Amino acid sequence: MGDLEALRAMAESRLLERGDELVERERRELACLLAVIGEIDRRRLHLWVGYSTMFEFCLGRWRYSRDAAYRRLHASRACRRHPEAYSLINDGSLSLSALATVEPFLAEHGGVALLERAKGMGR
Repeated sequence: MGDLEALRAMAESRLLERGDELVERERRELACLLAVIGEIDRRRLHLWVGYSTMFEFCLGRWRYSRDAAYRRLHASRACRRHPEAYSLINDGSLSLSALATVEPFLAEHGGVALLERAKGMGR
């Protein structure tokens, strides 16, 4: 997390820059994590390590809350079917919550169009 004292002593402009850097990195890492979750799910590796569902895997192995596990799992499935969602997560135009929310409807409502409509949702 970094030294709290160093953050407290940091100049205002540098602190804002540091926040921007971390948010950008968080978005890149989230897109990567969704890809990893999707591949683990596709290969059904949760069974290999003793979990009967991918949801249980996220709760047990990674200790996500139920809400966090649900959002990441549904978002990763949406990204597997609609890879363009990775770049929308990466650039911040689509949130994890919005993607998880629209995931059940992507197939029947035209994936790309619904992803476009979901941009900025939940802000």
